Amino acid sequence: GPVLLPLTEWFWQQILLAGYSFEPIWAQAGSVLRLTLRWQALKRPQKDYTVFVHLVSEEGQVGGQADHVPVNGTRPTLTWMAGEVVTETFELPISATAATGRYALQVGLYDLATMTRLRLSQGADAVTLGQIQVGD
Repeated sequence: GPVLLPLTEWFWQQILLAGYSFEPIWAQAGSVLRLTLRWQALKRPQKDYTVFVHLVSEEGQVGGQADHVPVNGTRPTLTWMAGEVVTETFELPISATAATGRYALQVGLYDLATMTRLRLSQGADAVTLGQIQVGD
């Protein structure tokens, strides 16, 4: 499987993003990014949270997004046990109309019922995993 980069970003009160990988780092508009996220429940989550992954340009344009319940909908966060590690791999479509340039790959969690993003321990509502270059 992919080599996961460790992440010491203590996430939300209940959930840690313990590792990640993505490829490619240079992509064409209209193609897909392949992401692996390794989550760990620090304690049992109290709600079903939706994962969001967004590609955001330096000008703030969204060049792609994938919002989903973990593991293709089969492992909602309410099913996670304290201490459990949940690893998922999925594809993020890049918009066919995405402008050429650098994009930040951002990930976070939100409550679908209220559309409220969970805050990280540092106060932000998303983590930037890395940069993607979308070519022409």
